[in-house]
Amino acid sequence: MKHLVFYIIFLSMFCGCNTENTKSGYKVYDIQKVQHADAGSFDSGDLHYIALEFNERCPIGYMDKIVLTDKYIFVKSDISLYRFSLEGKFLNNIGQYGESPSDVQGIFDFAIDEKQEIAFLWDMMGGKIAMYSFDNEFQHSIPYEGLVRNIEYNSNRIFLTFMNLGNELFKLQVMKTDGEVLYRSSNDIQYEFQDMFALPSVKNMHLLSKEKMLVRQNFNDTIYTYDQHQNNLSIRYVFDFENSKLPYRLLSSYELFNKEYENYAYLSDVSETNDYIYVDYVFHGKNKKVIIDKSNDQILTVQDPIGGITVKNGFHFFWPKWVSTEYLIDYIPADYIIRYKDKIKNEKLSELVELLDEESNPILILSKK
Repeated sequence: MKHLVFYIIFLSMFCGCNTENTKSGYKVYDIQKVQHADAGSFDSGDLHYIALEFNERCPIGYMDKIVLTDKYIFVKSDISLYRFSLEGKFLNNIGQYGESPSDVQGIFDFAIDEKQEIAFLWDMMGGKIAMYSFDNEFQHSIPYEGLVRNIEYNSNRIFLTFMNLGNELFKLQVMKTDGEVLYRSSNDIQYEFQDMFALPSVKNMHLLSKEKMLVRQNFNDTIYTYDQHQNNLSIRYVFDFENSKLPYRLLSSYELFNKEYENYAYLSDVSETNDYIYVDYVFHGKNKKVIIDKSNDQILTVQDPIGGITVKNGFHFFWPKWVSTEYLIDYIPADYIIRYKDKIKNEKLSELVELLDEESNPILILSKK
């Protein structure tokens, strides 16, 4: 997405704000410096749209997670996992529901081994990671008890991160597909858990390369890199909210958090490509979005803190919700497209509108990294 830089309205040079921590070797980004700057915008460039087929076997509501491979699109919606072709044709469901050893009781998250054509299904209620072929044939499972939030797969390793309940011993676990644990990291956020209050993050990990994963823990302002060769976790960069940093004591109860969170700031999501870091965060009760240009460490705001980047000749916004090896991924609900179809100027998207009705599945939006 390097072509995006030509559309950027630069807000300012933060030469003294985004400083390199020479002692530790990582960068500290002070994104508060753009709080009162005029919002700039840049164009999202060329986008690729995919209409996902709709039928009674694949009714997609909220899209919890999308994994895009070289051949397929995998979509988790509620407790169901669907496989589509890259053209959007529905292929099959993955996961058989029931209480037998070869069944799952629910799919809370999933990961994909594209090479072996295996889907890893995290079944929290069943206490296991169930493995199915892409054709929905059960392979085997790994018994596992725990409050796993996210599961990812990379180069023969399964990555697990966990819900923040204050007392977890570790925030990341890496293991082989046979269940052997290779690595565990300590929990950076400790607090007294009181009233079943937990704020799960949108996503905790994504692939940076075949050897590295980006890892974050909810409400932690530090972003980490897991290196598979070194088998360790190191600080990648830090976001500095200074006096606005959210105190961890607020995470212990809903009453405390709801009463005081508007006085503070915290990260809600981070995505990264080779060129940019996309940052979602909350500052004094307001949703914010900034993009960090990795080539010069400039911090840029976007036009719409909710929708994201203005789409060229379009009527909607784009903001990465997921990252694949080649694309940033977002989506638009079908009813939204139909409602504003008269405003669509994008030829590719206009062609898809004629195929939609109010019950249709969402349209995927892909932007080349």
